[in-house]
Amino acid sequence: MWKFKNNKLHKVSFKPQYTGEKIPGELKAWQLLESDANSWLEISYDDISKKSSTLFHTHPPIASAIQKRLDYTIGKGLKFRSHPDYDTLGVSKEESNDFAKKLQTAIDYAFEELNLYQLQQEIFQTADIAGDVIISVIPDDDGIIPFKFTSFVGSQIIDHTLNDENEIALGIQLDKYKNPIGYYDKEEKKLHTFYDDKELCSILYFNKNMSTQYRGYPLAYKIISAAKNNDRWWDATLQRAVLESLILGTETYVDRIAEQSEILVAGQKGGFFKNTFSKLSSSQDLTAGQIFKVQSQGNLNFMDLKTPHNKFAEFQDAYLDLVGMATGVPSEVLKSQYTSFFSHKGAILDFFKMCLRLRQNFINQVMWPIMRKVIYSLVYSGHITPIVPDMLNNPLKFRAATQGEWIGTSPGHINPLMEAQALVVLKNNGLITPSFAAEQFHDVDYEYMAEQWNREMELTKPIVELEGLKDVNKEGVDLETSEYSSMRGNI
Repeated sequence: MWKFKNNKLHKVSFKPQYTGEKIPGELKAWQLLESDANSWLEISYDDISKKSSTLFHTHPPIASAIQKRLDYTIGKGLKFRSHPDYDTLGVSKEESNDFAKKLQTAIDYAFEELNLYQLQQEIFQTADIAGDVIISVIPDDDGIIPFKFTSFVGSQIIDHTLNDENEIALGIQLDKYKNPIGYYDKEEKKLHTFYDDKELCSILYFNKNMSTQYRGYPLAYKIISAAKNNDRWWDATLQRAVLESLILGTETYVDRIAEQSEILVAGQKGGFFKNTFSKLSSSQDLTAGQIFKVQSQGNLNFMDLKTPHNKFAEFQDAYLDLVGMATGVPSEVLKSQYTSFFSHKGAILDFFKMCLRLRQNFINQVMWPIMRKVIYSLVYSGHITPIVPDMLNNPLKFRAATQGEWIGTSPGHINPLMEAQALVVLKNNGLITPSFAAEQFHDVDYEYMAEQWNREMELTKPIVELEGLKDVNKEGVDLETSEYSSMRGNI
């Protein structure tokens, strides 16, 4: 096996790692992992990915955690809203606003044509499940845009180090500075570069946790040992519950109570129960639901089931806390169960901060390279006119022209009226912008909402006049002069 140490590849033998067993004394043989981010992935990336994928498909807490991360980080898909830096570009604010509107509209249509909003969801969730994802650019001569994007799970990449001459680690080709420049697929065993003459060819996406990490860590693998132990707890509890449910009760008699107490079993023939109770002279095989009465004066006492015991729920809550800590999803969010308003709000705020970080990582790794390629194509095809002549050739001006923000899902509302009033207070005191307030309250494009507001208010004007209602338009239609002028950003 080849592994990194001091930025060099070395051939080493691998010793078994700690397996999660809790037998006393085994900790003495615990083999520590090295600080290199790729060392434990060299065991078998394929195996790690498969185990984690299985856990997602078969273990509800992990499925819930991964789905929650997707819902709050990507949601229906991240939309780009343009805010060019007109000072750096040397253009007027009016020119900048006009270009921004045309650019974001063209990008939005292009993303819909390329199905990129759905693809965002697939990429993010697959990386959480399996570790990492490859996004490939495929030529499409018949499409409106001459290419399209497709994704596949990273387990199709060679999962081991090939040799130390070309510096290939976990199927990733590195340059002399240890920067990834491509990957080797299993079928062709051929190098696919991420860029070809500065042209985007493919993207490897994963959540990077450490420096020099070349592959992604499956989210579920952090909790896999605890999940196995939790399965054992469930199996033992269910086995005991089944045994208890098969014992209907005991019958006691007026005389010789201790000697003549007999256990009645419903619906069992042969097997464990037949062998166990054959010594009882009065026992008899019964079908389900029947009771064998031994004495006319006997007293039947139904068994009080003890399984699951009253600590079962506490045990499960403790386990869900572990799942939450491992996946970054608070257990309250994991279960969608909250004890109070403040508990709900606190859990959502903590969780949403993590999701904002994950969202920014996703934008940097995936959406920015994709948007850059889309913009170049739109300019070359004549759908967008550059705001300055050298926009495509000057990296600084290209960045300035494509400045903006990505709108994703909002954290939602617990008390809509209270939260709306808080946003109004913050906006009126200049602490947030109207667009930020609108985006926090619900997932919306603020500029579109303002324009749509005007159109709908104009449509309702004849209805209001017909009904004889007075002064309604003062609060709706004339957004430039009414108290609703804040919809336009006038604080």
